Amino acid sequence: MKVRKWLPLAIMLGLAAAYGGPLLITYIANGEQDECTFGPVSNEQYRAYLRRAKDLSSKTPGSFSRNDEEAKIRFNELFDRLVEQKPSIYERLAASHALLRSFGAQYRNTSDGDSDPYATVAKTGGFVRFNYYLDVNRLGLFQPLMRQAWVIAILIGPGDFYRPVPSVAGDIRFVVNYPAFDTRPPIDRASEQCPPVPNQALSESFSRISR
Repeated sequence: MKVRKWLPLAIMLGLAAAYGGPLLITYIANGEQDECTFGPVSNEQYRAYLRRAKDLSSKTPGSFSRNDEEAKIRFNELFDRLVEQKPSIYERLAASHALLRSFGAQYRNTSDGDSDPYATVAKTGGFVRFNYYLDVNRLGLFQPLMRQAWVIAILIGPGDFYRPVPSVAGDIRFVVNYPAFDTRPPIDRASEQCPPVPNQALSESFSRISR
């Protein structure tokens, strides 16, 4: 009889732990990914972006839905408000990383592990892709299972090649891939904890300037 009495409570506590445990971890894990610097942007300046990103997400009207496209638009809006049209690639990289980290996202790698993604894109055209994992529950959704989203911050590279909107070199846009039943290969985690930055010689090519 006593077992039956406490069984529902035990089940509820187990479900709460299964949901809340991984969510809580996103607030305390991967702190080393907030020790970043981005060229001339110091860690103190990065952390200012991080604080403002948290403030913006809590105060800016709008919320995340379960629609990938709407979530993408929401991230783009928050980023634009956070970076305030600063053209510097270093400022923009710091702001994009801060925005995703403000939601507990875990940086995985850049351009699938390309050793020099900026040189590659400067030469061939295309995009630099920053891959992150994100627990969708941090977006205000309730999803105890299949909770890991794949978010990509896409940096538009220089060059006269086909580019979907936006077509401004140095711009950063976001792609959100919510969890799905189709299997996706795991994203390798890079040894470095922070996204790489271009060297000084390439920095102007990746700064946001209409071309």
